[in-house]
Amino acid sequence: MTRYARSAGFVALRTEAERLKKALAGVTYCVLIKGSTVKVRRYEGEADYSAEVQATFEKFKQGTVKDYRVHLAVGAGMNHVEAQILDFVARLYPEIFADLTQDLELNTLFAAMSGGDRFVFEIARAAVLSSEEDLDTIRYRQEILKDCLANPAVIREIYRIPIEAIESKQKRWLGIFARSPSGILHGAIELLEMFVGLLKRLRAIADEHADRFVSEGFTRFFAMIKQELDEAYFAVVQEHLAELRFRGGVLISARLGPGNEGTDYVLRKPHRERSWMKRVLAQRSPVYTFSIHPRDEHGGIALGNLRDRGINLVANALAQSADHIDSFLNMLRIELAFYIGCLNLHELLVQMAAPTCFPLLAPPDERRHSFTELYDVCLALTMKRKVVGSDGHLDDEETDVRPGYPLL
Repeated sequence: MTRYARSAGFVALRTEAERLKKALAGVTYCVLIKGSTVKVRRYEGEADYSAEVQATFEKFKQGTVKDYRVHLAVGAGMNHVEAQILDFVARLYPEIFADLTQDLELNTLFAAMSGGDRFVFEIARAAVLSSEEDLDTIRYRQEILKDCLANPAVIREIYRIPIEAIESKQKRWLGIFARSPSGILHGAIELLEMFVGLLKRLRAIADEHADRFVSEGFTRFFAMIKQELDEAYFAVVQEHLAELRFRGGVLISARLGPGNEGTDYVLRKPHRERSWMKRVLAQRSPVYTFSIHPRDEHGGIALGNLRDRGINLVANALAQSADHIDSFLNMLRIELAFYIGCLNLHELLVQMAAPTCFPLLAPPDERRHSFTELYDVCLALTMKRKVVGSDGHLDDEETDVRPGYPLL
């Protein structure tokens, strides 16, 4: 081991790794957050504004005062927002990240994981280039991946659901493109009818396959699907979508406002149809009717505006609901994309009879590193065959490495 560590090849590799580590540590970037929009760019020498503000009022300092800084919990691992930021940082500093990717042949790995899906490629790259040191988080993800490997067809079936949502919107021009309440409502209904079909499929998958999953992540996911997407919920949703077609007309209430004009328009749900006997016996308030002449364009416009005032709120509510479901499906796609990449990679390695494993984790402050048949995955993918691995046992008290193919 000592002889190998002193060899020219290993020294050169260590030197290059240290250079890349120093280059990555020197990367500084800025994030501009405005509402729900995030812009990422290079740091351009902007001043530390907190320090500037503190210095402005420093003259009033009389002694030690209360520290108002709030301890903000940092989530375990990188979330999808931070992963997207990292992707943009990589684009801002392509030369540094290109060196890292090239030295480790990571594009070979990402391409194998993607299976031709560019989205999976980008998610895999963001996940691999991000760091994770929390052992519980790593174990949590390992258990999810074990479930994926045990049920690959189910995972791919779930992943198809958000893909089909995207394809349906593109093929059928589904979306909320109009600016009038009537147009917004129509677009939202079309979207939701498509989404409901996909959500029913997701519920059916949960009913059929949930008991085959044991990880905390999937157990919680399927439990949520079963609880939130039950038959009663789907019945209510479909009733609303049918009612909002307004085949019997739009019923709205109003109050008299200034100048006796109508105001405070509210969409009302008609009473359920009563039996003919009750309709005959019930006391009814008088109803007066008039019709707009087909050639009365101004009257038609006024009537359309009146209708829009009544349905404006429900159109907004339905469109926002469609956006929420769309976001849920997009998040499902993002969450599953990395595991789809792992499935693709695992299938390729199995075809080559290359060994795979789930590492047993030890705290980072303990020097414990034992392995059998450790090999360069990217080299195996490039050669399209199994490569000879190395065995090693590196603990605090003893060191034993038996190289097969070069260790690094």
